[in-house]
Parts: sequence; structure tokens; C-alpha cells
Amino acid sequence: VYVLSTGDPAHILSKKLPSAACYKVTTENIDDQIREIFRYFNVVADKEDLFSRCVVCNGDHYLKLDQQNVKKIKRNMDVPQYLLAGQEQTRKNDADFGDFLDEESSEDDEPVFVRPPAEWLQIEEGWKVDLTSGVINNGAVIGLRLVPSKTVNTVEEFWICSTCGKVYWQGSHWEKAQDRVKGFFKVNSEK
Repeated sequence: VYVLSTGDPAHILSKKLPSAACYKVTTENIDDQIREIFRYFNVVADKEDLFSRCVVCNGDHYLKLDQQNVKKIKRNMDVPQYLLAGQEQTRKNDADFGDFLDEESSEDDEPVFVRPPAEWLQIEEGWKVDLTSGVINNGAVIGLRLVPSKTVNTVEEFWICSTCGKVYWQGSHWEKAQDRVKGFFKVNSEK
């Protein structure tokens, strides 16, 4: 495992890590930094390598979900909890509750919430997701709370990192990233 850094942070980290575990990037420009790192670590990248790893956890397996299922999961995740059967409302004030309050209840009592039963969708062999909670069968939660509703309503396909739940889609960033790094593909073959 390597730590990549520049300037003083690299110097400080190199004193606290095993020798050769910290690489000090010497260039300032991001494109030059990428070239430097590719050359130093002898990285040879093809177009297929782009977006092949999760930027959060470095996972290399993605689950593909269509817009309809993503909308359903997001809608269910946006409703934080469901009331238990028999409880029809949360407490705001006594007038809202009628006969709901009894001698043992007080205004300070919190209603009890639960989620409905899981609704598992088989995505591919060995992988499924609960459409009511956004939980993948390995326990990772799909990060749809960070995805704007506009994106969910306009994008047809989403890729979810099976390790951490990070959500990806082909937006304008996809093409910009491809354009930016296409000069780095096979960078070591140009030596």
C-alpha cells in the first residue's frame, strides 16, 4: 500500500510510515502528476480501465440498476421510517391525537417506527438489493441520498459499487473524465 502526497504532507507522512510506503509527487499540475505516478508505478492503462475501480473504496465490482428500480429505492429511502400498525400519526400536540393518548402515554413518548419487510431484487447471480431500504445483500447501503432527484429522474442506468454502495452514472463528468485521461492510456509505452 502506498500513500501519494505532495510537499510537506508527504515529508511528514514518510517519517511515520514504513520506508518506501509514501511517494512524494514532485509535479504541481494534475495532468503531470498523473503521468508521474503512472511512470513511477509502471501503470499501463487502457480505456477499459477507466471507471473500473470505485473512487471511495477501490472496489472493482458494480451492480447495474435501471432507473425504475433506483427511483423505487430512492423513494423508499426518502421516507425515513414507517409507523407500526395501529399508529396513524406522530405526536405533534394532544389535539391531533384524540383517543390515541391514554393514562400511560405522555406528550414526551416517541412513536415506534419500523421498515416494511424486505423486497429483494435479484440483480445478478449472488447479488440482490432490498428495494425498501437500498441495502445490498452484503450489508452495504446504496448511496442514493447523495444522488439528486433530477438525476434519478433523467438517467436510465446506474452502477452501484457492490462493496460500499457508491452510485455512479454516465453524466457530463463521464465524458469530461474520458477526454481528460485519454492521453494517459498506454503512457508507459511512450517512454
